[in-house]
Amino acid sequence: MAESPTVGVRIPPEWLEEINALCEQTGQTKTQIVLEALGHYLGKTTVSGINTKLETLSNLLQTYQNRLEALEKKSSG
Repeated sequence: MAESPTVGVRIPPEWLEEINALCEQTGQTKTQIVLEALGHYLGKTTVSGINTKLETLSNLLQTYQNRLEALEKKSSG
């Protein structure tokens, strides 16, 4: 498989902070976040990209549900 081309850009520091926050919230990498944003801008959103996003959100939701259940058990017991 051919290697994907690399593009370097300079972004404002506050954008990087937002990207980093999204990475923490979603579990995605910076590359995934930027590719998704660029793909959306270019109208290149794919079904596989949407499925990946849904899977990420589903995993995140499950994590929060587990944490909530643990907190509820802790507070009632």
